[in-house]
Amino acid sequence: MRRFGLLLLPLLPLLSLAGCGPNELFGPAAPPPPPLPTAPPPQSGNMADALALANMESAMIDERHALRIALKRASTPALRAFARKLFEHAIAREQKIRELAKEKNIMLPTVPKSQPAYVESAVEQAMAISFDQAFLDGTMQRHRDLIAALESTIRTTSDPDIKAFAESLLPQLRRELQQAEAILAPEGPPA
Repeated sequence: MRRFGLLLLPLLPLLSLAGCGPNELFGPAAPPPPPLPTAPPPQSGNMADALALANMESAMIDERHALRIALKRASTPALRAFARKLFEHAIAREQKIRELAKEKNIMLPTVPKSQPAYVESAVEQAMAISFDQAFLDGTMQRHRDLIAALESTIRTTSDPDIKAFAESLLPQLRRELQQAEAILAPEGPPA
């Protein structure tokens, strides 16, 4: 192909004199590609509200990822049942976040930000710390972080729907945090 182009190069001045342009030789140029689709701007609120929902969704994706591992690796039926309950709650919260984001025309992440560090350490350092302990420690930390983020969102958001949604998540997250703390307590979970 390159050699063919080099052969035509000396002929270009002659072709232009003959009134023959590149379109007559090679056909019309291909049309430009269509523009990439973009998300419409949020209907209401501001970028902070969009970021708050995106952060909530990202936290839910990370939680779901960690809980899938816990469902396979937890050593006791009680801990697997606790992980299953948290998994179901995470799925429900994630669905509500997606519905609210759709209503507000906000695009959300679809992949985890990263694999939670406690999961990596639990898998890689199983001899130093039990998976169960690492899972519960990570669950408690993730819940504390999410509670803090939701409280911040409640204080700063200008969107009443996002504020109400964040407020609705707090009681369940606080209960789950207390349950994880109770499982870790030396006497075990309350009967």
